[in-house]
Amino acid sequence: MTRLRLHIPIPILLLLIAAGPGVAQDVEKITEEPPFSLSGSVGASVVGYSASGIPERREPFSWTLNGTLTPSIYSLQLPIDFIFSEQERDFRQPFNQFGISPRYKSLTGYFGYRSMTMSSYTLDGVTFLGAGVEFNPGKFRFAGMVGRLQRAVEEDTTQFYNIPAYQRDGYAVKVGFGSEQSYFDVIWFHAGDDSASLKKAPTQNELYPAENSVLGLTLKASITPELTLDADVAGSLHTRDQRAPLTDLDSSDLDFFSSIQPIHNSTALSLASKAGLSFAIPTFKIRAGYERVEPNFTSLGTWYLASDFERWTIAPTLDLFDNRLRLGGSVGIQHDNLLETRFAETNRLIGSANIGWSPTDVFGIDANYINYSTDQSAGRVAINDSIRVRNVSQSATLAPRLLLQSESLNHFITVIGNYQEFSDQNAFTNAFTNSRGNNLSLIYNLTFVESAVSVGLSVLRGTTETGTLDVGTTGGTLNGSVGLLENKLSVGASAGYTVTETSALNVATGLTESFDGTVINLTANAGFRPTTEDQFTFTLYRTQGAGTISANSDFNELTATLGYSRTFAWKPNREKEGE
Repeated sequence: MTRLRLHIPIPILLLLIAAGPGVAQDVEKITEEPPFSLSGSVGASVVGYSASGIPERREPFSWTLNGTLTPSIYSLQLPIDFIFSEQERDFRQPFNQFGISPRYKSLTGYFGYRSMTMSSYTLDGVTFLGAGVEFNPGKFRFAGMVGRLQRAVEEDTTQFYNIPAYQRDGYAVKVGFGSEQSYFDVIWFHAGDDSASLKKAPTQNELYPAENSVLGLTLKASITPELTLDADVAGSLHTRDQRAPLTDLDSSDLDFFSSIQPIHNSTALSLASKAGLSFAIPTFKIRAGYERVEPNFTSLGTWYLASDFERWTIAPTLDLFDNRLRLGGSVGIQHDNLLETRFAETNRLIGSANIGWSPTDVFGIDANYINYSTDQSAGRVAINDSIRVRNVSQSATLAPRLLLQSESLNHFITVIGNYQEFSDQNAFTNAFTNSRGNNLSLIYNLTFVESAVSVGLSVLRGTTETGTLDVGTTGGTLNGSVGLLENKLSVGASAGYTVTETSALNVATGLTESFDGTVINLTANAGFRPTTEDQFTFTLYRTQGAGTISANSDFNELTATLGYSRTFAWKPNREKEGE
């Protein structure tokens, strides 16, 4: 096995070194700040759990310690985040994490477990273990990071949740010019897996050591005070398997790409881009957007990226009568098969509309509608009507609300109605895939202002119908809370009861099977705040179900959580002048 070594180009190292000199610009003002201060929060929780009749969904006992500490030495801030738990296991990222992000003026550092975002197609929020820096003095924009993006995970066939993985290391650099309102950035990202990081090769999982280089460009420009343009473009060179044979370099183009990273038979170059044009005046806004991502576009610096689609969208909003009436919506069209390699091309049309109307402070109503349609056309081959995908999915929601307030009582009432429908236009499959559902709920809450007592009630009725299954749900919840000891102690409880009637068609026998299920949810919680900085919390949650899956599927589940948190801000008292 070969070990991947990340080579950071010399220009990148020079930029990292050059980012430092500006830190000393305001050193003469450092004595105006307190020499040391400390702020932040710490918390701890323990959870007990038991279940019968169903598989346990968590450990019987667990604990967590977490906190955020921000010590400050004069103007230098050193934020520290930490999480510790008994749940540390061999996942892709450990649960126990420690990180620090010192800040001074326009300079921010990242050390330990941190995350940074440079663009949506390059580095976008992936947690790394290493070091990074952001430096934005004036119009200059700079960011860089280097570290481990994923740790090695050995295969363990006795643990179903265990997913083997190679160690993945990477670095990224961003250089740009401008401000948050108008800027231009160039981003370079590179990452690769170490194929020698596992003691033995996985036997039951296909695992390939990957390598990836991404060049990205982002910009935002104010064409006029009302008109703004933004764009994000990237090219990705992705090797799916470093063990694949190297490509015979017989062209100058491949020679250029091989200077970036080795070119294997599993290496592919793909592009992604998106742009938007926004127009805004006080009462009206509209944005037109475009995005195109080629098939299998990959960046190892992002959590997930959809690929092989091209999409156009337009989204206007209008505010009238001092924002009492709000109108909005969007329309988008999308298709895949960008490189004409699929057997069929899928086309989608997405539309939505929403209205918010508040004629008075007492009454208001919100409504929205969404329509999502999908159709297929011929790609590399003609489409057989029996397998052609063509459907329409739509939903509508209407929610009027009423708020009655007085010096002693507050009443809040809302009714929420929702309708959903999936219509399959394929005559060969719609008998089994068509579905519709509706839900109607009433929510009422009463608050006694002077006594800090509140009670609430909600009821729900919903139905879902498909070709082989009909489900009806009826339920209600009653809840209440009270504040005691000048609101230092809060106590609450809720009880919910749900009945489900199910009628299912057995396709094999042609017979309909029916059964009812019930679920009871009971919750008790308390919070005690002896000081403004300290808080204790306790929650007890019990669920009891009967016949929810079949006629004899009964279960009980109990979860208890005890927590404590403290916030603090300490700063030394500075002596008055002349004392």
